[in-house]
Amino acid sequence: MHCFIFLLRLLFIASLLELGTLGLPIALIYRGPATCHGCSETIADRLRSKYQIIYVGPKEQLDVNKDTLSMAQLYVQPGGGDLDETWPHVRRYASPLRDYVRNGGRYLGTCLGAYLAGTLPGFDLLPGKGQTDQYITSKGAVITSEIDTVVPLYWRGILRHVYFQDGTRLMIDRTAAPAEILAVYTNGEIAAAVQNNGKGRVGMVGPHPEADENDMNYENTFRYLLIICFIIHAINGQTKTITKENVFVEHFSNNKKYAIDDCIPLAFGDFNADKIVDIFCRNTKANSIVVMLNDDRSPTSKVQYIANITGIIYDALAADFDGDSKLDLFIIYKTESDESFYSGGFLWGDRIKLSDLQPIPYSFQTIPTTLDANGDSYVELLGMISNDQINFKPACLTFKNRTVYNVETLNNVDDLFPSSTQATVDLNHDLVADLFLTINHNNKPKFRLYELPITKMTLIVEYDPPDDVAICHLSTFADIDADGELEHILPVCMNFDCSDSRIYVRDNNKWYKLPIDFGKDLRFPSKNEFPPPFDQIPISIKVADYNLDGFPDMVAVMKNSSNGNTVSIILQNRACSDANSGNCTYNRTFAPQIDEIYVLAGTNTTLAVFFDVLEDGYPDLLVLQGSSKQNFKLIGFQNSLFQDVHFIKVMVLSTFSCDTCSHQRKLPYGNDQPGQSIKMETITILDGIKDNWIQLSAVQMSQSGQLTLELPYVIIGLGATPNFVEKITVAIPPNSQSNQLIRTYTQMIPNSQIVVVPSPLTNPEKWHSKLFITPSRMILHTGIALSVTLVVLSGVLAILQYREKIEDDRERKVQSQRFHYDAL
Repeated sequence: MHCFIFLLRLLFIASLLELGTLGLPIALIYRGPATCHGCSETIADRLRSKYQIIYVGPKEQLDVNKDTLSMAQLYVQPGGGDLDETWPHVRRYASPLRDYVRNGGRYLGTCLGAYLAGTLPGFDLLPGKGQTDQYITSKGAVITSEIDTVVPLYWRGILRHVYFQDGTRLMIDRTAAPAEILAVYTNGEIAAAVQNNGKGRVGMVGPHPEADENDMNYENTFRYLLIICFIIHAINGQTKTITKENVFVEHFSNNKKYAIDDCIPLAFGDFNADKIVDIFCRNTKANSIVVMLNDDRSPTSKVQYIANITGIIYDALAADFDGDSKLDLFIIYKTESDESFYSGGFLWGDRIKLSDLQPIPYSFQTIPTTLDANGDSYVELLGMISNDQINFKPACLTFKNRTVYNVETLNNVDDLFPSSTQATVDLNHDLVADLFLTINHNNKPKFRLYELPITKMTLIVEYDPPDDVAICHLSTFADIDADGELEHILPVCMNFDCSDSRIYVRDNNKWYKLPIDFGKDLRFPSKNEFPPPFDQIPISIKVADYNLDGFPDMVAVMKNSSNGNTVSIILQNRACSDANSGNCTYNRTFAPQIDEIYVLAGTNTTLAVFFDVLEDGYPDLLVLQGSSKQNFKLIGFQNSLFQDVHFIKVMVLSTFSCDTCSHQRKLPYGNDQPGQSIKMETITILDGIKDNWIQLSAVQMSQSGQLTLELPYVIIGLGATPNFVEKITVAIPPNSQSNQLIRTYTQMIPNSQIVVVPSPLTNPEKWHSKLFITPSRMILHTGIALSVTLVVLSGVLAILQYREKIEDDRERKVQSQRFHYDAL
């Protein structure tokens, strides 16, 4: 009998569904004595385009039970009356709702529905010690009575006003399960949030975003409800009919694609001084360098100049080596492929073309890196250097007048580890760049940090890699936990076939294994699995905050052992908890974005790097595909973030100016410098905490060469908070005259780029700076809203004027027909 009744209910559900909505997921909305009049219907109106709506309740065709919940992707508990009075009507739903959520269901509660997510009384849907309570009783509440009104709150950092009637404040236990804070009241109490519970999700909104137009005048707040529903439905798996939107897409604006044939990117830099970063490519045959000029208005690159080389090109370093404010290239090459050393030479630039190759009388054991070793804005080369091609020593080459000016041998350093990281980066958190070296100690790598300038090298700290590591890949540096201090990030292989690939981070003088779930098939490739020239270059991961949430993300090239494909894997920075990572050894983790189908479609990837193609502040992705048997192709994927997130872009240039450029319409400012320290400090809302002071540190071009391809600028994400950036502090490497070359800029506009020219070099207070504003997408929305408002007001005025005209005409007719007794 029970089965027969259940089948009848299924037939009833089928009769409710129109033919055009059969593919939509089912949302159950409670309607009954525990809801306010019209609340269920209003929510249904907001969700009908995305869900098949079925009302459930004691007087509906279906009630809330295990059977009906098993068919739904979402259950909604609307607002209602007093908690104690309504609880007897819904008490029996507590157990099936708990099972429904913990087994993967989604619960959404507004106002009373949010109260019911707690336990006083309630359905007990919040993990750990989570609880709900009245907002009006909280400290600093702007509303202290149960009257119907509107409440101000910060929705993702933006001040909004929402209909309110004794709404809920959420006391979420974020140590028990991951949670996303969507809105906070002005006193910092949580107003809206989504939290994991078992396999499911619980969404709660304290106010009434579903309130009807008759209840409030804030019509646009209805979209908040949809945002929550989409987040509930998107996180922890998708339904068959809803797919998660990819961040990186194939097409840029106007449906254009970004692609460069026969291009292996070796370096980035502004070659023609138009304030747009260009790309320096090597062709597949390895005998020419191509300068590709970018256009910030269109995703295109054009060939500016091709320089042919007699030999085999392995790498190129872009910098102003002669101090004329024009970008040059230092080429690392071999005359024969079986040579055991690299030769080097300059291609001097004049912003239009490159000179012929000018070799230098020194050779390199491995690919060198660039640095400002003495804090004088002249760029030097650091590496294992020899003048006889036999005896190689750690040294620094200084250039002046386009010749080798000096060779500075590193004190107390016998040997640098082959194919390893040498960098200038602040790792002792004083904003002054230090020299990071990977030395060879008994044929094993060891890391050292020295104070600069290089003429006064003083050892700060020395430490080993993590235990039991078989292969150390190239290091990188980023503030992945947003605490204002840079961390040392090290990708490693625990065995020589790299079947156990890991990423370690060093923080507080200790190594932590990042709890990243690569799966059983993904691993770092071995060198011999790459085509030339990548078989001689160590693996590196690239870092950028692509979703602009303030936490730097990563991209890595990895091997899929199950099918043999080499693909680009986006690693998104997330807070770590045992619920989502199983074993949290560190407070952050990185989640592989397996939904980026366009990026993953490239199965012969050899390189992936972040790059701002359109110079709009959103890091795009460049992926190199191909092999030595066919031309390599560089493909761009646009960052398609649609929300109005904010950023600050910082570029620190050299102190050299161009004496012959006064006739140019766009005056050049200088060239990109390695090792500049940048720190951002501001007040924002972070994880639901209002007035939270955050600090984010970054380094500009800490290293170059070996296809590390670090960007000549820093993009710092600010999330959805449009506040002014309180402080931007810039520091350049120290010199013999000063150890503190630091300048702080205050009250910086978000969505802007600041270009710092440290001239005069030793007087930071007089440094020049240029600010370029990128209009926020909210400006367009504001313009549309104002235009609509003006149109509506114009319409209202026209109607009132028309009605007044009709009334005047009527009065004139009455007046003309009135009988005047005085005329008698």
